[in-house]
Amino acid sequence: MEEQIRIIKNDNSDFRIFLPEKIDFNNSVVLSDALEKIAPDEKTSEIVFDADKLVYISSSGLRALLTVQKKFEFVRIENVCDSVYETFSITGFTEMMTVTKKLREISTDGLTLLGKGGTASVYRLDEDRIVKVFSENIDFRTVLNEQRGCRSAFKAGIPTAIPYELARVGKSYAAVTELVQSSTLTETLAQDPDNIEKNIDRYADFVTGLNDIKVSLTDFRSMKRHYLDMVDYVREYLDEDEYSCFTGMINDIPDGNGFVHGDCHAGNIMCQNGDLLLIDMATAGYGNWFFELFCIYFTYVLVAGMSDPEQSLGLSRDICAEVWNKTFGVFRTKYPGEDWEETERKCASYAKLKMLLSTLPEREAAKAYEPILKQLSSDLLSEYNSKKRS
Repeated sequence: MEEQIRIIKNDNSDFRIFLPEKIDFNNSVVLSDALEKIAPDEKTSEIVFDADKLVYISSSGLRALLTVQKKFEFVRIENVCDSVYETFSITGFTEMMTVTKKLREISTDGLTLLGKGGTASVYRLDEDRIVKVFSENIDFRTVLNEQRGCRSAFKAGIPTAIPYELARVGKSYAAVTELVQSSTLTETLAQDPDNIEKNIDRYADFVTGLNDIKVSLTDFRSMKRHYLDMVDYVREYLDEDEYSCFTGMINDIPDGNGFVHGDCHAGNIMCQNGDLLLIDMATAGYGNWFFELFCIYFTYVLVAGMSDPEQSLGLSRDICAEVWNKTFGVFRTKYPGEDWEETERKCASYAKLKMLLSTLPEREAAKAYEPILKQLSSDLLSEYNSKKRS
């Protein structure tokens, strides 16, 4: 049994535990002893049980797994065969932790490449479906969260592509979804100058209305909790003043239970038969409408101002400015009681925070942009302390 159990600690401090073919009364004690040696660590983000070989598990084996679930916040069992999955389902394990069946293997040989981004490539799988193949460095939890976001959004009536299954492509994870046979709204804005005002109006009305959709708080994650987790994730790079400032900023955002996409630029909106559909639900959650607004500012003001938007966003700087001004104007009309001069200043601050939290974990990017990141952090501290004094 001891030879059959392998426990590997990954570079990111996660543990991967390879389970044997059978876990019964006789060997569950050895399993328990092996699991007992894994002590909780503040850097440990997830415990993953690989059940690729597992065909039987007894009640004593289930109890051994349960002790780990009580010690760690994130526990996942993957590559589970149908019969063992049924055991986990009947006993309620699928409600206590993430349990996933063995994923189908897909080959991209002969498939048409539709597009390629920084973290994934998209292929046409058949007439109705695409397969989004994530980079090898994208972990399963990230892929699973995006897929769950797609399912939850579809169930809540949010206009989005139909999600199907998760799969494997070589060493990478992949997601199979509906093939939306249309162009992105970014492409429409860039290629249809005669109707640019009309299409910017469509975008502004669409994104402003998303937060009106009230969603199940059990199906979606809290955007406030998501951003607090992002701050915790990069805490080793922050001093105490920065940490206090960033968590204080996030906690200052009012609560809400409306849908928030969190990355609602026109490249994540598809135009299909006159309708607009959202794609890429990796950042979706629930919260106050301000989360959506400052993320739009992040794209069309901050990113557009720091780079060549034709290259980074597929739109000219003038169009980016028009998108922001129109969208901001629609939000102003929708929420007339706000101090909108102050709100736009806050958008600038929170966009800087988003830039910092997105860049710091990418060590090469963080090193390349170190002077800019230091300036952003200094600006945020100054703005936050000034606000507290007033």
